[in-house]
Amino acid sequence: MPREGQSAEAGNNTRHAILKFLKTEGPADAATLAGHLRLTAMAVRQHLYELEDQKFVVAEERPVPLGRPAKYWKLTAKADRLFPQAYAELSLSL
Repeated sequence: MPREGQSAEAGNNTRHAILKFLKTEGPADAATLAGHLRLTAMAVRQHLYELEDQKFVVAEERPVPLGRPAKYWKLTAKADRLFPQAYAELSLSL
């Protein structure tokens, strides 16, 4: 639920930007996404949890030298289907 003064569309735009980043750049942690989107890591995590509930992203833990493993987020097959496939254009260009 959007906070007062925040539109649902703004949240959708942010989640779309997260999905697009993960599609083009591959798995990323919340801090990397936050830097790219100019948001706080906590704000990005809230969007990621919403996307996870909708089955568009999953988190995988990666070990780090110190502390808890880092969570890296990646697209699911369901999210991958949101992006058009350009196979026809690719075959014509070959």
